[in-house]
Amino acid sequence: MTISRFLISILALLLLISCSPVIQAEPLESSPTSDSISGAIPSNTPPAATAVPTHTPTPESQVVVLTPQQNNIVLTAMNLQLADNQARLTESASQIQTLSAESAALETQVALALAQAASSSQNTEKTNTGGGQQNNQEYDLPSNVYTVVTVDKATIFVANSTNDKGALIMEPYQPRVQLPPGTEAWVYKTAITADGGTIFYESYDPDGDVPDFKVYFRDSHIQIKPENSNPNPQNYPANVARAEILERYTLHTPVGYDKQGKPDMEAYKPYIHYDPGDRVIVIAEPVIATGGIPYYPVYDPDGNPSGFIRYNVLGFPLFWN
Repeated sequence: MTISRFLISILALLLLISCSPVIQAEPLESSPTSDSISGAIPSNTPPAATAVPTHTPTPESQVVVLTPQQNNIVLTAMNLQLADNQARLTESASQIQTLSAESAALETQVALALAQAASSSQNTEKTNTGGGQQNNQEYDLPSNVYTVVTVDKATIFVANSTNDKGALIMEPYQPRVQLPPGTEAWVYKTAITADGGTIFYESYDPDGDVPDFKVYFRDSHIQIKPENSNPNPQNYPANVARAEILERYTLHTPVGYDKQGKPDMEAYKPYIHYDPGDRVIVIAEPVIATGGIPYYPVYDPDGNPSGFIRYNVLGFPLFWN
């Protein structure tokens, strides 16, 4: 073969190669070699991509996304509900307080009205009869009986036994019975020294309906009104008592009412002073003033008490005179 024919063959081969399509060889998947198993450094060939599993999207209404803000939202809602409950409780407490105040005011007004009505009734009776006699005059009282008025809550006592010296052992009647202050009653004149040295008086029933058992009043709960007293207790209402001033005191009078409906007391003007040992006639049922302090209305012949004396400066002797 000559050189020229050789060159022509080479050129033809090159032309054939240039006209044929280019086929890229795919990389062969490498298989583990003894080098990789033995811990040799892997080659720079990138690993095959991992297949991603398919996922069906969830509707937005069913998606729950937990975030730190959700705890704050729940706590805020609970605080708002708590505040609303507290507001309603406060409103209810205010309503209860208002009703209590109205009730206390009505109780005070009723007490004053009853006292005034009793005084007016007694004054009317004295005017109509001209004798100024109390209701007990409709009874024919025996000579061994006193008329009394309760100056405290008078508990009814009974004697169920005696001690080794023969003195009665007094016990409150059961169920317990108490007469309110200012109640007219009657007792036998003979005082009874019971067990412990306490003085009692046996009750007398002027309507003639003698009870099946004897009942007694404690001496500190009553005031005795003898007929020959001066001033004559027959000339006064049945619900009044004679009291003694224990210390210097200035007469008080209501000037308003507090939130509970109780009267606010201040010194009466012009000032009226009492000295220890002075005697006054008061309605035996006290009025509860501001702070829960009892005040006794001073008896006024017109039936409308205007002066009041604090309970702790008054003493009620056993006998009117």
